[in-house]
Amino acid sequence: MKKEFNEYLKIKDPDGELNRAQSDWLESAFNSGWRAAAKDAKKVKDVPKEAREVLKYFNEKTSRNLKQTTKITARLATYKKEDLMRVIDYAIGQWTGTKFEQYIQINTLFGSDDKIDKYTECWHAWQKKKETEATLMKRAEEDESGCGFKPSF
Repeated sequence: MKKEFNEYLKIKDPDGELNRAQSDWLESAFNSGWRAAAKDAKKVKDVPKEAREVLKYFNEKTSRNLKQTTKITARLATYKKEDLMRVIDYAIGQWTGTKFEQYIQINTLFGSDDKIDKYTECWHAWQKKKETEATLMKRAEEDESGCGFKPSF
């Protein structure tokens, strides 16, 4: 049975892009019956590759194992994959260790286009702040006095 499933998986996922949870889910469906497995495999493959990539990125960054891609897929109709990943980076970078950490959820981050617009703007401001801080730190390291002023003689 395992050999048959592996052959079936090669047909349904030739690029090997399914994560472990998706593969396990598909195997469970396969074991419950060939027709059911075929139907379930179609559901898994209907999820756009970019949505699976964003979900994988979210799961890696948050150490979770979520499987729901509906909100991500909906946002990909309007936004690029990179925009959604920036939103994830912003939320994790700004909210981890605060009272807002509980809101690092797919539904919170990708619930509507308005949220994505807001979080993308926040990400850009956050990046600018980080770049400014890095520039100031570099200048302070170059200046032994640490005051940001280098006298010329």
